[in-house]
Amino acid sequence: GDSSESGAIWQDIEQGLREQAARLRSDLTLSLQENRELKERLMVSEATVQAQAEQLKDYRDLLSEFILSMPKYNSLIQAQARELSHLRQRMREGQRVCHILTQHLGDTTKVLQFLTSIIYNMEQKCRVT
Repeated sequence: GDSSESGAIWQDIEQGLREQAARLRSDLTLSLQENRELKERLMVSEATVQAQAEQLKDYRDLLSEFILSMPKYNSLIQAQARELSHLRQRMREGQRVCHILTQHLGDTTKVLQFLTSIIYNMEQKCRVT
């Protein structure tokens, strides 16, 4: 009896070990599948991070170029502001000259009208005599 009992115990142990090995194999298969999926997701994430890093570098380069060119634009804007101020001053001077010329033209016209009337009167007197 003892040998058949010990044989049955060993069979139970062997059966338990087989079931445990089957569960472990199944768990291992699932773990390997999850590992593959995680590796794929990691590769996608790394590629995304790499693309974003390059895009960030492009933005940084663009921003650096912009910042470096700002003094050039500032001096250009200041030069244009000075030129605009100078042109406004010349325009005001031109307006004053125009005003003076308009007055002068009016005065000259009056003088010419006066001289014309004198000449006309002289011509009339010459014709009468």
